[in-house]
Amino acid sequence: MSRRLLPSMRLSICLGGLAAFAAACIDPFPLDTKPQQSAGSIGSGGSATNPVGSGGGSATDASLGVATGGSAGAGGGAVGSGGAVGSGGSGGAVGSGGAAGSGGSMGSGGAVGSGGSMGSGGSVGTGGSANTGGAGGTPIPDAGQTGAGGIAVKEAGVESGGIVMLQAPPIVECPPDPPIPDGGELTCPFDPTVMNNWFPVTPPMDANGGCHPQPHPSGECRFYEFSWHEFLIANQPDAQGKSAFLSWNTIENTFGARAGQPSPAIPVLTAGVTQAGGRQVVIDQNGNAIYYSMHMNPAFVRFVQASQLTTVSGILAADPNLEFPSTLAMVETKEAWMIVNGAAPTNFITTQAMVPTLSIDPATNQVVADDNNLRQVTVQLIAQHIVHTIGGHPEFIWASFQHVTAATGVSDVAPSPADLPAAVPANTAVSPLRHLLYAANTTVANSNRGVLTPLLNAATQAFTTAPTSIYRVFPGSKSADPAIDDDVAATNDSLTTRFAANPRPGPLDRRPNYRLVGAIWQDQPGVTFKVNAALDNEHHFAAGSPQAMDILVNGSDSTFTITGGEDRLSSTAMESFTQAGASFPNCFTCHDTQATANNGTPLVRSQPPQLLKPGKINVSHIFNEVVRLNIQ
Repeated sequence: MSRRLLPSMRLSICLGGLAAFAAACIDPFPLDTKPQQSAGSIGSGGSATNPVGSGGGSATDASLGVATGGSAGAGGGAVGSGGAVGSGGSGGAVGSGGAAGSGGSMGSGGAVGSGGSMGSGGSVGTGGSANTGGAGGTPIPDAGQTGAGGIAVKEAGVESGGIVMLQAPPIVECPPDPPIPDGGELTCPFDPTVMNNWFPVTPPMDANGGCHPQPHPSGECRFYEFSWHEFLIANQPDAQGKSAFLSWNTIENTFGARAGQPSPAIPVLTAGVTQAGGRQVVIDQNGNAIYYSMHMNPAFVRFVQASQLTTVSGILAADPNLEFPSTLAMVETKEAWMIVNGAAPTNFITTQAMVPTLSIDPATNQVVADDNNLRQVTVQLIAQHIVHTIGGHPEFIWASFQHVTAATGVSDVAPSPADLPAAVPANTAVSPLRHLLYAANTTVANSNRGVLTPLLNAATQAFTTAPTSIYRVFPGSKSADPAIDDDVAATNDSLTTRFAANPRPGPLDRRPNYRLVGAIWQDQPGVTFKVNAALDNEHHFAAGSPQAMDILVNGSDSTFTITGGEDRLSSTAMESFTQAGASFPNCFTCHDTQATANNGTPLVRSQPPQLLKPGKINVSHIFNEVVRLNIQ
């Protein structure tokens, strides 16, 4: 909601990119995503999703609270070898007359409530806790502290069908936003001291995944505060400067035969190079394609495991009302990577990565990515989606971040026009400056246009087609206001100040070079987040209705809006071609709870056949992709 724009932030995040034509939204997982299959299974003879088996199969991951080296189901329905939860534990089964931690440990070396039962006869934490009773426990960025191989106490498990199900803590309501004093400025976070401990090591979200903010217009600040917090957790650098999310799971080691395998030391970018809008490729100013990746934090993976969603059959059998536990701080990310030509820059998050080899299909003129033929390159992060739950919001908060220049705090990814699209003539040059995804002085008419006939030098893997020029259609990511939202600006201002304070982030910490573009969420998910529902304003209200007309005039500030935040939020690097209002101009226009088509879009706006039935987990296209690729 626009309240009082801080002058210092009007230029602090110059956003980029607009769609010059309306195009059907495609799921963020390109057709060229091919999971790499290899030997290994989730429990040979018995699996975490099918606890009937026995024998010495390997279960998924010790950190999920599932045994390593023992079959899921052996020992009378226990999860783990000998009935214990975790490797090395023995004695009691979860929920079958024994205790997790009674005579055994939940996790190799670290007991969750050692001496306290999990189920009958006691409680998790009696005689010990996940944070203090588990020897050898190490912090997990989003889940608190636990012994190796155990599950954090904030995600206490209860036995169901032989596996440990997640049990979320209660939802805590946030107080309303404090009023802005006369003559004062909006401050977000309201209490700047909350950021004091975000550096150099950012702590996990609290046990409630952040409190439940008040509905529009009283609670916007906290959505941006929590989004920044999750961005900082995801990009926490290790001693070598590697962001934490690069060690998180991908589709390849979460679903199917490779589930539970560790993430590779050198990340593999397997979300392809094509994006929404007819599978167009964004070609940067150096002639290289932008590559994409997807990751899930440990809490997300635990939800997949506990809900038996690791296979196509499990996803198709899911209860339509199954939703993400909002208080467990689940995070899904998507990244846009640019190949580095020359020396690696010092102001970007960079990494060595394996990327697929590209070719052009002569029959379709589409770019094809061969995941079985990888090459190693250096890439820099130019944009990232942080999609996360907070208390009371299982639909996810969809937040977008992008790189900025260190000197000005202005985005160098793509420019923004001075006004809303209706007020910007087609022959207007968006910017006189060159950006990573924009050629200086390119007009509106010649921008945001997909390459219909791409030309590729197969040897160098660079395109000889002219680079695409991308800009942001809606400069403030809002349909009715060109200005950046006050709360977004204030939050970025607070972080800019904090980045400069002591203790400063270390030399390998590149997080200060990124800024929040905006976020979007359901204003009252208890009312609108239902099965088989459209979650965006344009499809929720009938055209011409009083609500629709008010939203047309007031946009995200309308009293009728069902979404909070930025109703025209897109990433110029990831949704370059679907920003126009008649297309898919924000996250919820594609991500809702209706039945999905093969491309991940709502079936009512696409073509049969149906891929997924209506369901709340459909807001994440990860499950759509697993089914589309038939990952078993």
